[in-house]
Amino acid sequence: SDNMERDLIEQATLLNTREEYIAWEQRCDEFIESLKEQSRIKRSRLSTGNRQSVIACITQLESLKDSVRGRFVHVGATYGLRWREVETAFESRILTGAIINSNYIEPRRFLEDASEIVLESVQCVLQRYDSLKINTVFNGEFVAGDKRANKSITTRNYELYQCTDLREWYMSRVVEPVLASLEEFQERDSGWALSRILNLTVNANKLNPLRAGCHIKLPREIMLKRAVINVRSTDKLNDCAIRLPSEDKWLSFCNHCRKECIPFIVYADLECVLEKMNNDSQSATHMYQHHNIFSIGYYVHYSYDSSLSGYRFRRDKDCIAWFAEELKNLAHSVQSIISANVPMVDFTRDDWEKFNSASHCHVCEKPFTPDDTRVRDHCHLTGRYRGPAHTNCNLNYKDSHCIPVVFHNLSGYDAHFIIKEIATAYEGRVDLLPIIKEKYILFTKHVNSTKIDQKNCV
Repeated sequence: SDNMERDLIEQATLLNTREEYIAWEQRCDEFIESLKEQSRIKRSRLSTGNRQSVIACITQLESLKDSVRGRFVHVGATYGLRWREVETAFESRILTGAIINSNYIEPRRFLEDASEIVLESVQCVLQRYDSLKINTVFNGEFVAGDKRANKSITTRNYELYQCTDLREWYMSRVVEPVLASLEEFQERDSGWALSRILNLTVNANKLNPLRAGCHIKLPREIMLKRAVINVRSTDKLNDCAIRLPSEDKWLSFCNHCRKECIPFIVYADLECVLEKMNNDSQSATHMYQHHNIFSIGYYVHYSYDSSLSGYRFRRDKDCIAWFAEELKNLAHSVQSIISANVPMVDFTRDDWEKFNSASHCHVCEKPFTPDDTRVRDHCHLTGRYRGPAHTNCNLNYKDSHCIPVVFHNLSGYDAHFIIKEIATAYEGRVDLLPIIKEKYILFTKHVNSTKIDQKNCV
């Protein structure tokens, strides 16, 4: 089909008589009809891109016919634009049409004069459908020295509804983007310049906006969180409504211990070297390199005492086993720190005055009532006084037993090297948050040997 299209374009420049034109037009019509048959087949072997190319070829040949017709057939002075619909087999396609240009030279005038035809066609489609998704393609012939080529400028899909201002859409989403892209393309160093306007193709597709459905009962664990507004049908016509909570119902934050800065955190990374493999296999695919870990390092940060922070590393083939053992030792160290309750520093006279005059709990930020028992909350790691608190707030304001380990490129690569060693080096289950079977966002290792009196382990 590409050769046939090229031949027709070349022959159009060589026509000298009306008889030659009539014969050429007949061949052109036959070829256009064969292309239309291809675009109409619903189970065609053509890909989506090839179908788009067929439609573009049809519109370009129609434009060529109009330009050649002017040389052999007399047309009125007002003849310049013609609307032509093209049948396609796209499942969601409602309309594909092209405005064929005959004698327009200036792109802006062509687009502005084509507006009435486009808007009339789109308006007719909108009367049958509540909404559309529509885009346009500006096709032109460009020259660069002795070279000629047909190029297209495609606008983005835009959603149209019956309440949409179509004229404003056409100017802001079609005319201005096409002219801007055309100017940008010609100002590049490519050397291409617009020689002839071929057509403007309009593609309208079905649009199914997101709709509310019937009520679906939430799982109990999600419902108890009271963080989801569940849409429910209110009548037999399936008109949906959202029942918002009344003014006396509020969602509140309860995990107040999460407000404290994490006392311990680890930052780690490892490095590998590529080792060449000796493989004499004649197979088309074989392993020729192997990743070997040669170093690993980590930095542990103590937020309450920076003097305890430090960096450690190791470079040898057993560095992963060393790192797993280091994490185990760190877990035991943290467990002993958390278990040792540092007493609160002595109160001064000013501290007592502030404590007695306080009106709100510093943990939950709610006011004290006359029946509340207020206590002095302090940090068990440093002995620092933090503020007055309710008794229950003070008891639940605990330090975390989790040590976050921020590992560079863990989910993408490094997890493969450390997960097996950490899972099997010492007792304790591993909790995974996977992306796929072999790729994890994060995992948590429980160190059973840090458990005391059946309490949480590190």
